[in-house]
Amino acid sequence: MERQTIQYNGKTYKLPFNVPKYFMGTDLVNAQHHFTDEIVQVPRFVLGVRNGILYYEYNASLEDKRLGDGGSKLWDNVRKGLNWFRQYFAKEYMDLLD
Repeated sequence: MERQTIQYNGKTYKLPFNVPKYFMGTDLVNAQHHFTDEIVQVPRFVLGVRNGILYYEYNASLEDKRLGDGGSKLWDNVRKGLNWFRQYFAKEYMDLLD
């Protein structure tokens, strides 16, 4: 399956993995850091990528309990998502994921 792309502020972004259609918008939404509760406004598709990272991280951790640390292939999606965030939305990465 080909990865999704979205246009935002005159640029085309290729998402690191596919996100649900609900998140394929460019309207600004509030995103909350999962530990500090800090709130940042981001385009909806950026929130979709952040949620995907957290989803894959959680499931990779569960799978690692069975396979051993680092055994889950889902970590590849976590890394792709984090790298994408650092490349395209570095400030938001620092606010939401660091």
